[in-house]
Amino acid sequence: MNPFHNPIFLSKVLKVYLFDIDRLKRFDDEKLRKYQDRHLKKMVQFAYSVPLYHDKYKKAGIYPNDIKGIKDIGKLPLVSKHDIKKYYPEGIVSSKTDKDHLVKVSTSGTTGKSLSIYVDMFDIVMGLFGYLR
Repeated sequence: MNPFHNPIFLSKVLKVYLFDIDRLKRFDDEKLRKYQDRHLKKMVQFAYSVPLYHDKYKKAGIYPNDIKGIKDIGKLPLVSKHDIKKYYPEGIVSSKTDKDHLVKVSTSGTTGKSLSIYVDMFDIVMGLFGYLR
């Protein structure tokens, strides 16, 4: 089903675009830090379900509960283009993700070789909205 025909998808996109996009600008420093900490923890928890990140974190001795917030971001191992290519295609997608709803996108390959990743339609639309702003 085309996601643009799905009212749930459209309502989520509109909510984020119309109401959520500017709310961070209104946060004071403390509220912004708490928001960043909370979302980084969620992101690391999700990343742990992606084979590439799971292996990198485990090799570095990092587990999701070790990351309490932004102050811990330096503990996270870097991921290279080589790592992504090594784990591509199955190892870069979370075991929690429905692969049927992903779209393959590729870089232009300005360094000589393109890089392909998978994203969902919501992320594509949000990226376009960010570009248009």
